[in-house]
Amino acid sequence: MSSLNQPKRKKEIEDIIVHSWASYCEEHGNSEDENRLSAVDHEFFFGDSTDIFSGNADLTESLRCGFQGRTEKFTLLEWIDKKSTDTEAYIAQSEDKKKVVFSIRGSESLRDWTMNAQTWQTRWEPKVDGDSAGCCSCLDCLLPTNGKPMVHLGFYKIFLKLRKYVETTLVDLCKAGDVEEVIFAGHSLGGAVATLCFSHFIQIPFGLTLSVRKIKATLGTVGSPRVGDDVFVSKLLERKQALATGNCCEIIRVVNSKDVVPTIPARVQGYKHVGRPVYFEISDDDDDKIFFYAEESKNDYDENENDEKLLTAAGISQKSDLTKSKQALPQGGDYNNLLEGMSYHKPVTYLKCVTKATPKSGLKAEDVEIVTNEILR
Repeated sequence: MSSLNQPKRKKEIEDIIVHSWASYCEEHGNSEDENRLSAVDHEFFFGDSTDIFSGNADLTESLRCGFQGRTEKFTLLEWIDKKSTDTEAYIAQSEDKKKVVFSIRGSESLRDWTMNAQTWQTRWEPKVDGDSAGCCSCLDCLLPTNGKPMVHLGFYKIFLKLRKYVETTLVDLCKAGDVEEVIFAGHSLGGAVATLCFSHFIQIPFGLTLSVRKIKATLGTVGSPRVGDDVFVSKLLERKQALATGNCCEIIRVVNSKDVVPTIPARVQGYKHVGRPVYFEISDDDDDKIFFYAEESKNDYDENENDEKLLTAAGISQKSDLTKSKQALPQGGDYNNLLEGMSYHKPVTYLKCVTKATPKSGLKAEDVEIVTNEILR
């Protein structure tokens, strides 16, 4: 168990936030000709990042200098650009070769995604499906699951385009002999896809040898939406527990109290989070007052399981409205407050949380335990 008061732990979480944030950079900077981000979205992601990213959000140079000294120095090994699913990601290795980061970009238009995201589920069958989930995969949620894990169809489609990098590039790097940790990172939707990549990595044949090879697999997500159902979560956490004895597996899920994205898709729609959160509480009367605290439960924890936060933020009065909707949010709702709160989803807000947060009043600093390795009940 770890406390945010421990410098090493604080740096681990900060590194995950920075690498997740960096996925919105372009390989050689955001030029006007190649930049996919609109002016509004570019301001959203990089308006407060001048002391972190080099040049005009130049990923290669930012990694090379360790994000202006915030992290270790990294070398960009592979820049991934899948236009068919509008997916970008990068694989980088630390200067000492001991760490490999696979960071996946989230949505470039978060507001549009939040409003229009589909909640269709499909079977989690990465060993069966090819590069596509199939033309009838959206019907899987209408058929009996027979105990098979189910995941968000949109996230799964993106994962399938990235699967080969999990099975080949990452495995080959690990087999080279120097790697001690593989980190899967992502902000927002990128965190959801990173969860699927991580899940696949620890369950493929190579993943079964992580303990023997003394390689740690870490999942670090920032403001991630929910990804799969109870069966998917339980099977993933069973595998995580099997690797935990050798300290070869860890999940770090970072959320804050005012970010609505981690509340969708809703629990009532059949989704559940993976892992207990590093949870930051932002004061209602002063955004500069940020706290972290310990949950008494030793189980992995899905905050707001009753969906009240989402219902309130979206102005929805009935849970049945969510259940009937095929979207993350039903049409016709009043979402002004929800969208205005998207600033709390910014990567820079999360970096502010980890650097400014103090223990919740009434708790001793040494008692503030942030992440545990226990699995879901």
